[in-house]
Amino acid sequence: MLDDSFPPYVMRDAAGELQGYLPERWRIWQARTGVAVQLRGMDWAQAQQVMREGGAQVIDTIARTPAREALYDFSAPHSELKVMLFFRAYLSGITDAASARDFTVGVKDGDRCVDHLAAAGVQRLQRYPSYAALARAALRQEVVVFCMNEQPADDLLTELGLRDAFMHTAPLYTSELRWAVRKGDAGTLARVSDGFARIDAQTQEALQRKWFGEPLSGPLPAYLAYAGYALLTAAGALLVEDNELNQEVALELLRDLGLEVDLAPDGAKALAQVQRRPDDVVLMDMQMPVMDGLTATREIRRLPGLATLPIIAMTANAMSSDRQRCLDAGMNEHLAKPIDPQLLANLLHHWVPAASPARASGAAPVPAPPEAGEAADSGLSLGGIAGFDAALGLRQSLGREDLYRHLLASFVQGQTGVPVRIAAACSAGDWLTAERLAHTLKGVAAQVGATTVRSVAWAALRARLLEALETGDPHSLALFDEHAAQLRAVLGSSFERVAAAVRSFEFLSALDDLRQLP
Repeated sequence: MLDDSFPPYVMRDAAGELQGYLPERWRIWQARTGVAVQLRGMDWAQAQQVMREGGAQVIDTIARTPAREALYDFSAPHSELKVMLFFRAYLSGITDAASARDFTVGVKDGDRCVDHLAAAGVQRLQRYPSYAALARAALRQEVVVFCMNEQPADDLLTELGLRDAFMHTAPLYTSELRWAVRKGDAGTLARVSDGFARIDAQTQEALQRKWFGEPLSGPLPAYLAYAGYALLTAAGALLVEDNELNQEVALELLRDLGLEVDLAPDGAKALAQVQRRPDDVVLMDMQMPVMDGLTATREIRRLPGLATLPIIAMTANAMSSDRQRCLDAGMNEHLAKPIDPQLLANLLHHWVPAASPARASGAAPVPAPPEAGEAADSGLSLGGIAGFDAALGLRQSLGREDLYRHLLASFVQGQTGVPVRIAAACSAGDWLTAERLAHTLKGVAAQVGATTVRSVAWAALRARLLEALETGDPHSLALFDEHAAQLRAVLGSSFERVAAAVRSFEFLSALDDLRQLP
């Protein structure tokens, strides 16, 4: 029995046949011993169940744990893998299992990491049948944090174009891969061990070079990262976004992928646009004036012939609950801001039809982007700007320094005074305006790499939370949990104490800590 989604150890080729380091190692074992081997690969939890029920004599790709000791006799380890938490590059503060307690963490069903995370207090685990299914969930941003062995994660994230979109923690632990037989089956244990002993060192070394080779380093070349997306040429996209900086970033990315782009600044205009001339895909912000993205999506789905029009949410709200709200409204996917160019390309390649229908005329043309060098005299420098992660901002600007400089200038011009406007809205009790301003500030700050400025968006959340706690609002707990990651970053070592107070409905105690924060 093998886990058939564990690259490069085990995976399936285009014909569905098992391939990889371990299938080939077992075929060499068969050649050395003359004993026929039937390899069966399936989802990991199912493979373990088949083994427990007596459906196989040997299971491979298994790690030794105290619970498994009662079920199996194990071989010596044949491979060592580091197990890590992988998380979206825009997240911060995730350093180990305990620091992921406030996130829903994706795991492979039956994996040793499930027990490790549970022991560290991680309660929200989203289980998937295989590493491939888990990686696809990360592509859809169904999970933004997941646990996986280092080598399969590198292979799968590279395959999906997500290699630069994720960071990882230091190893949680080292997993030693072994093969095992049922407890007490000494005969099979000895026979299998003898067969592997017949594989000479030179053959073993050649096998390892074939499947592991030399590790890659550095980012993938752009022409490889975007390979295969020429099919988007002449397809039409409707961008629904009210913020000018976000518009500019998205327009650049979409045009680079060959799409013709229409622009609507709010949901109401998007609703009118799709009735005049439907595009091939809609990219929809959630929080906008006049009509928000969720309402616009619900209205679009009611229109004849538009039930299957691909609609992708683009929002600074990255919680799993936000994604579910988008899906419930009728959207197909959820893309968190800041926009990752490769992830956007992957989603569009999935949803945009290969053969786009001819597009009729009639839409107002979108203004052309600034030419290279147009912002050269802005006076901004990519180095030495306090509070900016220039490398991150540049990557999210397609690696184009001229575009990044222009976006920085637009950010300064467009967001100056926003903290004052947020404070004024909070003072007036206008929470919808305060939240919308903070939402926009958070998104555009992250897009340009303004990591410190993102904390300014904390002002609106702090005001809402203080009011809820002061009035004894029972929704305080839901509000706290929804923004737990941001609160942890702001509260630091005080987070656990405040969280315990809120969850015990000791609101006065929580207020004492929150009022001391700026």
